[in-house]
Amino acid sequence: MRWERTVEYQGTTDVVVATTSWNGTGLAQKISSNDCAMNGAVIDPGVETTEILPNGNTRKEEYEYRVTCN
Repeated sequence: MRWERTVEYQGTTDVVVATTSWNGTGLAQKISSNDCAMNGAVIDPGVETTEILPNGNTRKEEYEYRVTCN
Protein backbone atom coordinates (compact mmCIF):
# COMPACT_ATOMS: atom_id res chain seq x y z
CA MET A 1 0.00 0.00 0.00
CA ARG A 2 1.20 3.53 -0.76
CA TRP A 3 1.69 5.91 2.20
CA GLU A 4 2.22 9.67 1.89
CA ARG A 5 3.21 12.59 4.12
CA THR A 6 4.28 16.24 3.87
CA VAL A 7 7.53 17.25 5.54
CA GLU A 8 9.12 20.68 6.04
CA TYR A 9 12.90 20.58 6.38
CA GLN A 10 15.14 23.32 7.77
CA GLY A 11 16.74 24.97 4.75
CA THR A 12 18.16 22.26 2.53
CA THR A 13 19.18 19.98 5.44
CA ASP A 14 17.54 16.76 6.64
CA VAL A 15 16.43 18.45 9.91
CA VAL A 16 12.64 18.10 10.19
CA VAL A 17 10.79 21.27 11.22
CA ALA A 18 7.22 19.98 10.78
CA THR A 19 5.55 16.90 9.37
CA THR A 20 2.15 15.37 8.86
CA SER A 21 1.45 11.78 9.86
CA TRP A 22 1.86 9.07 7.25
CA ASN A 23 -1.46 8.62 5.47
CA GLY A 24 -2.34 5.36 3.73
CA THR A 25 -3.82 6.08 0.31
CA GLY A 26 -5.26 2.65 -0.25
CA LEU A 27 -3.43 2.23 -3.55
CA ALA A 28 -2.15 -1.33 -3.59
CA GLN A 29 0.40 -2.53 -6.11
CA LYS A 30 1.58 -6.05 -6.76
CA ILE A 31 5.24 -6.84 -6.20
CA SER A 32 7.21 -9.70 -7.69
CA SER A 33 7.42 -11.65 -4.44
CA ASN A 34 5.03 -13.59 -2.25
CA ASP A 35 7.50 -13.68 0.66
CA CYS A 36 5.40 -12.74 3.71
CA ALA A 37 8.59 -12.37 5.74
CA MET A 38 8.63 -8.91 4.09
CA ASN A 39 5.27 -8.02 5.67
CA GLY A 40 5.44 -4.43 6.95
CA ALA A 41 8.72 -3.67 5.15
CA VAL A 42 9.12 -0.30 3.43
CA ILE A 43 10.05 -0.47 -0.23
CA ASP A 44 10.50 2.13 -2.96
CA PRO A 45 10.39 5.37 -0.91
CA GLY A 46 10.59 8.64 -2.82
CA VAL A 47 9.68 12.31 -3.15
CA GLU A 48 6.67 13.37 -5.24
CA THR A 49 7.29 17.15 -5.12
CA THR A 50 9.80 19.58 -3.62
CA GLU A 51 9.17 23.28 -2.94
CA ILE A 52 11.43 25.98 -1.50
CA LEU A 53 9.37 28.08 0.91
CA PRO A 54 9.70 31.89 1.38
CA ASN A 55 11.43 31.28 4.74
CA GLY A 56 14.14 29.22 3.00
CA ASN A 57 12.88 25.87 4.26
CA THR A 58 12.10 22.98 1.92
CA ARG A 59 8.69 21.27 1.78
CA LYS A 60 8.54 17.76 0.33
CA GLU A 61 5.63 15.48 -0.48
CA GLU A 62 7.10 12.07 0.36
CA TYR A 63 5.79 8.58 -0.30
CA GLU A 64 6.68 4.99 0.43
CA TYR A 65 5.18 1.59 -0.21
CA ARG A 66 4.69 -0.86 2.66
CA VAL A 67 4.42 -4.58 1.99
CA THR A 68 1.18 -6.13 3.25
CA CYS A 69 0.52 -9.86 3.08
CA ASN A 70 -3.03 -11.15 2.88
